[in-house]
Amino acid sequence: MRYIYYILCLTLVGLYSCQKTDNPPAAPPTEEEVSESYFPEENDGSQFLEGEDVEKFRSVLLKADPNQFLDSKVLNISTAEFEEMEQYVSEVLLKNSDNHLKTIFNWVFDNYKHSASNPGDMAELNPYKLFKAWRDKDYSVLAVCQGYANLLRALCLAAKIPAIGVNGWLQGQGHAWLYAYYDGNWYVCDALNNLFYAIDDIVDYKDMLVVVSTDIPLFVEDDFSYIYNQGLAICEVKKNEPKLTIPNSYKKIKVTGFVLTTNLPNNVQELYFGSAVSNFGGSKADALKQFTLNVSAIYIAESNKSYQTEEGIIYRKDFNASFPYCIPAGMKVVKLKSIKKVAKGLVSGDNLNEQNVVEEIHFKGTEEIESYAVDGCPDLKKVYVPQGTRVSENAFPAGVEVVYN
Repeated sequence: MRYIYYILCLTLVGLYSCQKTDNPPAAPPTEEEVSESYFPEENDGSQFLEGEDVEKFRSVLLKADPNQFLDSKVLNISTAEFEEMEQYVSEVLLKNSDNHLKTIFNWVFDNYKHSASNPGDMAELNPYKLFKAWRDKDYSVLAVCQGYANLLRALCLAAKIPAIGVNGWLQGQGHAWLYAYYDGNWYVCDALNNLFYAIDDIVDYKDMLVVVSTDIPLFVEDDFSYIYNQGLAICEVKKNEPKLTIPNSYKKIKVTGFVLTTNLPNNVQELYFGSAVSNFGGSKADALKQFTLNVSAIYIAESNKSYQTEEGIIYRKDFNASFPYCIPAGMKVVKLKSIKKVAKGLVSGDNLNEQNVVEEIHFKGTEEIESYAVDGCPDLKKVYVPQGTRVSENAFPAGVEVVYN
């Protein structure tokens, strides 16, 4: 009889434990709970890029394999169009050429008079359309710097000359141009302005053409792809782990950027950065917000000089340290740093992806919350504020429960 009673009790306990409960959303691990083992290795012998901007880019580019920049898919033109360009290049343009790169460069520059320069001009970017128009002397088709770079690149690839597009500054103005690899050397090529330099002649162009970013990856590996964006930066992640360690270096160069151009794998929920990262793709971390929809927490090593994290949220160290820089899109419970006065937009599109899943926000050390302090959280249900906090009208979206604790 006692045995039957014992089995009955276990059955009731099991049935009770299977009942659906309305549990609150789980908070991310606290800083104390974050394992140091997930942060990248710091003492790996790697170095930060040194020198002026053009010297930094040169250091990275020289480590890349030029042959990977021969893929014509980057041109966004059809196979037939590219083959037509190949035929013209081999049979006409380079028929009697001793220097293929310079011959192609000069051909593009000769069309400088057809540059779009007025605000109302329609600029063509498609390299095949530019090639066909200029070959056939159709001077109604105009181009700007990006069009010239696209055309020069297409003709280089048609001649089997590796080339990569870059964006940056021409004497303080936004600009696009090309780096091309010919006869064992890299060359800086701006066909719009007739600027042509060997990459090692840095003194001649360092104050004129300053590279900010490349338009395609420089290195493609199994787990990560790397681009140049104000330094070496990760642009794609293929490693699909819940807790993802972001490399602190590659090829002995510190990885200072995390500038995604495509979504993270779906299983990635937490990101761990080391001390080197300083670039998340702009002042509002647009790339980080856009392509990390499933990430619920981000952690950065304490030794990082630019950013810090608290409760899985990124904050700047240099200024406005209480204003969240990036709240992960997959975070349901937001626990903010202590802040006395909460101004308009503390939690908003400036630091949140519009597809965020925030359900709770916790304030601490707060005495006053201004109107529209929280905006753009469609799933928000509750906010927790300290007792005695002055909360202005419309501080939170309509229907949100305010809990004083």
